[in-house]
Amino acid sequence: CRANRIGLNIVHDHAPAAFMADLPGFVRQVDDPDLLNLFATATRDEDVSKSMDTGMGGGPSESKCPGENNAMSCALRPVLQLLDQQRYMPTMLATLVCQSPADIPGVLQLLSPLDAEARDAALTYLLYPSDVDTVYNTALGMYDLPLALAVAQRSQHDPREYLTALGELHATASDDYRRYETDVQL
Repeated sequence: CRANRIGLNIVHDHAPAAFMADLPGFVRQVDDPDLLNLFATATRDEDVSKSMDTGMGGGPSESKCPGENNAMSCALRPVLQLLDQQRYMPTMLATLVCQSPADIPGVLQLLSPLDAEARDAALTYLLYPSDVDTVYNTALGMYDLPLALAVAQRSQHDPREYLTALGELHATASDDYRRYETDVQL
């Protein structure tokens, strides 16, 4: 599947209702977080069963399925949480990032309860497909300074930039004033 680049939408598009009904069985059968990541990131808003062979009457205009990617992501995430949240964390992050639009606040809320090591690994994974500035601004907008610092440390930004700004925010005594200053920065 990785070498030949098969359109993984076909797994869902062949029989969407049956697939969604047996999503836990699908996850158990695949049983590899990397392959599930590939599936989650490859899902598109397109009915591949109609667009694969455009000579049979199904053209690209007939194959659009608005919201298919979001529906798949929203259905897959609770199944992964139920089965093994720690093991499938990268896949859960992928389901949030690959939505349209990406749910960066949801991703960061998912990272909040993790320990430092798991959070660092998840952030490294998250920042690969995401815009670092968007993730950093979202972490600031959530008023989570340690998370914003962790994001900034993994970015290409000059440490003098973000350390000064975050240091000033951290030194602010009042939480309300810190939130106000954060909002002004954003």
